[in-house]
Amino acid sequence: MRSHRFLEDIAIADTAFEAKGNTPQELFLASADALFATMVDPSTVIPRHTQTIQIQADDLSELLYQWLNEIVYLKDANAMVFCEADVTVKERPTWALTGHVCGDNVQDDHLLGSDVKAVTKHMYDVSYDGSEWVALVVLDI
Repeated sequence: MRSHRFLEDIAIADTAFEAKGNTPQELFLASADALFATMVDPSTVIPRHTQTIQIQADDLSELLYQWLNEIVYLKDANAMVFCEADVTVKERPTWALTGHVCGDNVQDDHLLGSDVKAVTKHMYDVSYDGSEWVALVVLDI
């Protein structure tokens, strides 16, 4: 089961969250959910446009970092906010991700949150505790 929670007192001028999932896919979706919720109330966004993301990395931690930063890039490049995501994560010789984020161009009726500039490496961690994947992520806002 995927989940996320916001962490206070981790980064004073930034926002931090912890995401969890039973599988890498659930971890990536929970992390995307937290990122979306930082930027906008997802319930106010109608998924009118879909953006495809394909990336590879040497390890799962770097793949998650790139996934989240690509979402931030798409938000900035296309003036969009997102409400839904799907993702497939596979381990080959390297880790590979194919995902989609769905959302809409920023509208007056969206309840906007913080403008995320980037995902940082400050305190960044991805681990597997034997039963679930856990990520600690700090967002530069």
